[in-house]
Formats: sequence, structure tokens, C-alpha cells
Amino acid sequence: MQAAVVTSNPPGIELSNVKVKLSGQISFSEPRSKTPLPALIEACNNPDHSEICVSAVVFIDAAQPAPSISVNQLYVISSVGTPQLQFFISYDLPETEASNFQAYEVDFEALTEALPVGVSIDMFHTIETFLSDTDPVASRGTVANVNQP
Repeated sequence: MQAAVVTSNPPGIELSNVKVKLSGQISFSEPRSKTPLPALIEACNNPDHSEICVSAVVFIDAAQPAPSISVNQLYVISSVGTPQLQFFISYDLPETEASNFQAYEVDFEALTEALPVGVSIDMFHTIETFLSDTDPVASRGTVANVNQP
């Protein structure tokens, strides 16, 4: 698995194992603000605790073309001193007020090769995921528990 180190927006290592598929649509009676809708996140450890699989559903203005979506992974130490994985789900589309949104399922696995020596995937009990429209910059974060088998 190859990864490219990214030092700008978004931070971290770009994952190459990302799968994106159209998943449905959601509509509101009134237009929503230009801020991205929060993503729905599910994260789980596989039975041998060797990887974290993440499935996210992101909502994009249905009037926009299908976006090119990328995911970056960043390892950090949380404010309480525990290991933390952050994922940045990014796309580049105009920010619009909209009532109708396409749902895109974004599936990926944490890149274990990018973790520091002595840090294993089973040390993570939560992940942080940020949905980011890269230009102009707008984002929204979500914390998800990592479900154990």
C-alpha cells in the first residue's frame, strides 16, 4: 500500500485504499447552511485487532457533480495523552445552500504502517473524522467509537 505524505490541507498521509459509492439521497424542507452536514461514521476493529475499518456516509449538495473524495490519516496524541487517529475526508466543491443531498459511502482502513513504533491499532478506542471542503475551507468533525468484535 503506497501513501503520500501531505503537509498542507488536509494534514496527514493520503490513504490509497479508499472506496466511494453513491448510497442514496436525503432532502430537507428548507435549505441547509453552507457548512457541511455532519458525516455518519462507523468504525470497527477486525477480529484479530490488526486493522480499523471505517465506513462514513457524507452528504453533498445533489446539484453538484460527483466529487473526487480523498481521505488522509493523521496520528496525534489527544489532550489527555492517549494515542488518537484522525481522518480527514476531503473534497473540493463550491459551498452552497441546499435542500437535497446525495449520500456517498466512503470506506477505508487505517494505515497501520504509518503508526509510530510501539503503537498498535488495538490501542485506539475512538477515532476523529473531519469532513473538509478544501477550497474554500470549511470542515466539520465527528468522534466515533471503534467497535470491538
